[in-house]
Amino acid sequence: MPKLFWWAKGHEALEQNWASGDFSTWIEQRQQLFAFGVTFPFSTVLEMVPFEQRALIARGLSVAGSPDWIPARQARRLAYDHFGYHPMTAGSAIVEQARLGFIGARAVLAQGGTSPVPGRWNWEEREWDIPSWFWTGFTDAERSNQDWELGQFTGRGSAPDGTRWITLSGVHFHRGSLDALDPGTAPADTSDTSAGSNRGRRPKYDWTAATNACWGQIYRGEPPVKSQAEVERLLIEILRTGDDEPGESTVRPYASQIWAECSKP
Repeated sequence: MPKLFWWAKGHEALEQNWASGDFSTWIEQRQQLFAFGVTFPFSTVLEMVPFEQRALIARGLSVAGSPDWIPARQARRLAYDHFGYHPMTAGSAIVEQARLGFIGARAVLAQGGTSPVPGRWNWEEREWDIPSWFWTGFTDAERSNQDWELGQFTGRGSAPDGTRWITLSGVHFHRGSLDALDPGTAPADTSDTSAGSNRGRRPKYDWTAATNACWGQIYRGEPPVKSQAEVERLLIEILRTGDDEPGESTVRPYASQIWAECSKP
């Protein structure tokens, strides 16, 4: 927007609606200009406050400063510490659920363009809500890289606007949505507001112990597995107690992650 828009004589001609971001002004009482949905770059707004306060303000307004969101490295640790995924497949499990739209994620900084060279981005956005098409099109094993420790995800794919390369920095996941990683947990019961009544059902099976035992047997070749179906049968055998055993659909989410790692070259 040109400076002339904001510098109408005396500002008396400038109409402002900061809630909607709509503005209008008259230029020399002859030409009326309208601007709708106006946004201001966050970096330039920060320049209006003292330098030593900028970082604190930026974090306070960021997903990085919200207790409802956790960084990528903590999300992956939660996947194998709490939900029982193998450390090597925990990240893949999160990505798979994000592809289905079951896990919410946000990046502190998103950059994209037709070239992978940093500094040549033609698109940039802060506090970007990561859409499902990113997880579907930009996380292929051969064309992407996920650094879970740094929370930096880079991928090559095709975005709706034609972007070919995207780099996300400061990736965070919504803490509550990570419950999607546990298929054995029932939805919270909100019919009763008494203490403790809104907790999910305790998982019937100890998936942490089961997947660890499964990896141990595969490593020892007891027995050697050649397909996902064989991994499913192995998990069923590990979890069988008398006549009680889980069905194939119950063990399949865990078996698919295990087999995905086993079948890698």
